[in-house]
Amino acid sequence: MVDVATAADHIVYTTNKLLLSVVAYEPGGIYVTNQCWEGCGNVGGLWLLDPSTGQLKPILAGDADHTDWQWMADGFVWGMGPWGPNSIATTVFRLDLSTGAVTPWFTPIKSVDVVAVDAQGFPLVETQDPYSGAVELWDATSSSAGARVFASSTVVHFGSAISGPCGTWIGSTSGLYELVPGGSLEMVQTVMLPPGGLEVTGTCVAS
Repeated sequence: MVDVATAADHIVYTTNKLLLSVVAYEPGGIYVTNQCWEGCGNVGGLWLLDPSTGQLKPILAGDADHTDWQWMADGFVWGMGPWGPNSIATTVFRLDLSTGAVTPWFTPIKSVDVVAVDAQGFPLVETQDPYSGAVELWDATSSSAGARVFASSTVVHFGSAISGPCGTWIGSTSGLYELVPGGSLEMVQTVMLPPGGLEVTGTCVAS
């Protein structure tokens, strides 16, 4: 952790058993998970880290629930799974922080990746057909309904998004998009892209 005022950094937690990644920074602490890396052997689990004490409190016990938790909004955590050494995620799961309940939310029978949440806190899900490579982006607004906001017969990958008072903005390997009212995804600008595409960072500020 880095103190912005002093530029001093210090370690708040160390482990040689988990490969922890940050899911969200919240007033009560930092939510971390053992995210999917090469092999996805023990992916999963969710903990709350107190940066002042270094204490790690289990929220979803265990480090092998096989769900890659990625985004948090409005008391819910979104992830995809089940991961395994020789499998890809095909279902989006929702964790209710108030009850601890984990429920399947979106299963399109394709590989899934939760790339962001929209302005209402619902997951934006990239799907890819394992045979054709065709990519779609869905705004999964309920466990029984969702809106397809993008489709491409060629491979396009979406990066993280920012939602705020000025809308939802998503970077990709083909340009910058905005999720506009009415549920459509519109390209805002095509730019000379780095090899990994665009990642949207920072705070969305209304003018």
